Amino acid sequence: MPGRRPFIAIAVLAVVLLAASAGSALEADWVYFASTAKGAHYYDAQSVKKTTVTLTVQEKTVYSEDGRRSAEKFLKGTGEYRGQKPDHVIAVSEFNCKAAKARSLSMTIYDADGKRIAVSPAGGSPWRDLAPGTLHERLARQVCP
Repeated sequence: MPGRRPFIAIAVLAVVLLAASAGSALEADWVYFASTAKGAHYYDAQSVKKTTVTLTVQEKTVYSEDGRRSAEKFLKGTGEYRGQKPDHVIAVSEFNCKAAKARSLSMTIYDADGKRIAVSPAGGSPWRDLAPGTLHERLARQVCP
């Protein structure tokens, strides 16, 4: 049996390494694309999904102090503020790249521990033109073919 111990240790190590690499493959690949008074803005390169007409992508805003205050004010307006400290928001946006239009499909606000604070209602926003200089226009330059 003494000869089997190194083999078992190597097998256990291999399983642990495989599990760790599988977990990291599922993690988001956040790519920075802009900064505003609201915070730093990123998109998840792994989340980009293309169809024949549209493209969807997850975007994340890590709040600045101004962004945090704005999120707290928003939460108070919806009646969902209970003293939480908003840290970031993850949204799903949809683009019609050929028509130069975009809309938000969903939005979830999280605290620093990753606990969900608020979720937007289902349905999303109406389509809007990609106005120059807006976050959606800047993001479209990154993800649209």
